[in-house]
Amino acid sequence: TNASQFAVSPHILDACLMIFTALSPDESRDAWIPKGVGTISISPQQEMPLWVWAQIKDSPSSKTIIANIHIITESGRVLVQFEDVSLVAAEREPTIREKVESAEAVAREQLISDFIRMIIAKGLRCEMAGLDMNEPLTNLGLDSLISIELLNQLETDLQVDININELQEETTGMKLTQTVLQSMFGSQDLPAEV
Repeated sequence: TNASQFAVSPHILDACLMIFTALSPDESRDAWIPKGVGTISISPQQEMPLWVWAQIKDSPSSKTIIANIHIITESGRVLVQFEDVSLVAAEREPTIREKVESAEAVAREQLISDFIRMIIAKGLRCEMAGLDMNEPLTNLGLDSLISIELLNQLETDLQVDININELQEETTGMKLTQTVLQSMFGSQDLPAEV
């Protein structure tokens, strides 16, 4: 479908709806999805530049917003009016850091270990199940390029800064897991050595 077939470009309408992410009473929301509209009025005359006026009328729950959206010209003439737009919150998957932080201390080690195993498996292009986390990482095939990718992913997703020297020849996946746990939570969350 060509955007020129519409009286108002779908891109403009999409931008209007993005405003509600900024106005949202729940700042953790990534997006709001339109569920319904009470009335729509569209003027056949188009002008540029355009402005958007948005108003949250009601928020019956943390997952629903009722709003009005008007697209207006610089002179203040209303081109498009959406009244009583019903928007529902889009659910987002928690990040790996959020999962680890909200997990019980005993589950954190498994979450981090699985995350490290996934990154290594992706770098080695192999199945996660085939990686023994008690084996030295170099024996698994970890080279300098995969090591850098691993450390970058840990920094990006878990916000931990692990020195490349931590990946010495005898470092195992479990030792790296312990290092990440230590970096995130200090020594209180480390399991006792057996």
